[in-house]
Amino acid sequence: MTKVIYDNWFLISGKFPIDDHTKGALAVLDWAYSQYSDEKLVYASSFGAEAIVLIDLIYKINQNAQIVFWDTDLHFPETYDVIEQVESHYPSLNIERRKANLSLDEEAAEFGTALWKRDPNRCCQLRKANPLREEII
Repeated sequence: MTKVIYDNWFLISGKFPIDDHTKGALAVLDWAYSQYSDEKLVYASSFGAEAIVLIDLIYKINQNAQIVFWDTDLHFPETYDVIEQVESHYPSLNIERRKANLSLDEEAAEFGTALWKRDPNRCCQLRKANPLREEII
């Protein structure tokens, strides 16, 4: 079995059917969960509309899949409501809420208040990108 990585994905991507009701998405997910262990295959979700569709498809393939949500402490209350609804609807999914390395108070002490307003790129780097990078490296 050849290990597939991003660089050679195009070699096998054409082998999946695209004429079914999910345009091949279930076949790709089924393949992915058969290739990688549950510990290595994690969906980092924002719990937006498209994420809910993907979570539903993932659930059809692996009812114990790992879903990670990077909680920046800056989300709308509705986002947290959606997460709770998903947790209730798919109770066997392993949905983990993770926080950034810095609390909002620590971030404000180091970079000033309301960094997300003044420098949204730096805020996303600190609250999303860096913690995610640390997780996968």
